[in-house]
Amino acid sequence: MSSFFADMRSHRHALWLFIPFVLFYASSYFQRTAIPGTAFNDLQTAYGLTAAQIAGIGASFLYIYSFCQIIIGWLADKYGGVRIASVGGAIFCAGVVTFPFFGGNMPLMCLSRFLTGLGASSLYLSLVREIDRVFGRKNYSVMLGIVYFVGYAGGLFGTLPYAQLCKYFNWNGILIWIGVISACLYTVFMAARPTVPPAPVSAEPLSLKPLWVLMKNPFVWVLLVNTAMPFATYSLIQMVFGIKFLQDFAGMKHTAAAAVVFSMTLTSMFTILGSGILTRLISNRRKPLLITSAALVLANTVFMFAAVRFNLPGWCFAAGYLLFAAASGLTMVNIMLVQELNSRDTMTLAAGFMNLAGYLSVAVFSMLIGLLLDSFVPPDAFAAGKTVIYPGKAYMTLFGLLMIPASISFGLSFLVPETGGHYLHNCILDRIRHTPDGTAYCQVNK
Repeated sequence: MSSFFADMRSHRHALWLFIPFVLFYASSYFQRTAIPGTAFNDLQTAYGLTAAQIAGIGASFLYIYSFCQIIIGWLADKYGGVRIASVGGAIFCAGVVTFPFFGGNMPLMCLSRFLTGLGASSLYLSLVREIDRVFGRKNYSVMLGIVYFVGYAGGLFGTLPYAQLCKYFNWNGILIWIGVISACLYTVFMAARPTVPPAPVSAEPLSLKPLWVLMKNPFVWVLLVNTAMPFATYSLIQMVFGIKFLQDFAGMKHTAAAAVVFSMTLTSMFTILGSGILTRLISNRRKPLLITSAALVLANTVFMFAAVRFNLPGWCFAAGYLLFAAASGLTMVNIMLVQELNSRDTMTLAAGFMNLAGYLSVAVFSMLIGLLLDSFVPPDAFAAGKTVIYPGKAYMTLFGLLMIPASISFGLSFLVPETGGHYLHNCILDRIRHTPDGTAYCQVNK
């Protein structure tokens, strides 16, 4: 790690851009966590919305965020991350500033979240591109861990701290101030742009060929499933039904439930940071963390189903949440794997394709979960001023259904080759060979 800190000293000028950039990215994570997750009951009580409608507000963010991942990755590979984030950041600010003023108007609320998701979609992938370009591949796992850690800190603020503030201030008024802060961070980021020369624009014309090559790689599809399941489970708990479940079934107060999700987010943050350091310490091996993540999700999903079935105490569900968070944190290596199993020239596109799977699964599952929960209560239960409590049978059904994709993900995790931190894109797939320690290499390049 001493070489890492030496490299950071040699890139001091880049930190002037990197720090406001990653803080601005963190503000986008607050938006994913607080709305609709922490604000679920506030939205339901204030406007009489159903679970499906609230999930629809969340999906307005997630659908555009997920579908734009390929486009953003494609553009960032050609034009560089800073240029793309400059445009996307302005759109993001427009969405977060307007949302608090559209309360109760579903079309306008969804439009505002659409703009928020559209702008936010540019930030993560732009950071992925820039940290590889500026800080180098040998420092990539640690820097990516830092990006995730700070980003998740924004999501952390959207749990317990936001819930606590809502006890003393109007929940919608707080969102207005968050919008103002986001706009200020964007302004600082734009002011810091001259500190780092922009990436040269690629001479290659925009083409769908790189995407087609990516999609023909069978390992990409395996990794999509392996990433989507841990990430989707964690995100659905964090963003959509996690606090609601603890209130409805475990009988927790809103603040206590938000504290559990706060701890969950904190666990994921430190797991991500630790996994980035760990993979560097074990010679950049990725596969052990991949398999551990898939196994943890499957075992924990079975545990949560049993905990609901046998009505275990609340601390059991809190422990289950933390295990889901740890599993999600380990999937950071999946981003590195999908890049290293494809061309370096399409590293951002590959990460975007992976993100598409993760966030699209969250968007689809959030709508399905909303419909599932609503099916267990009568239609007349939804009215302004009322809080709907969903029965335990609804949540038991939910965790039971989640066992199916969790089992598939665990089985597929053994099929991914170990890259050892090297790009294998020049390999014909059937010429990948492995050293005795499991590291893959290209026979044609050996």
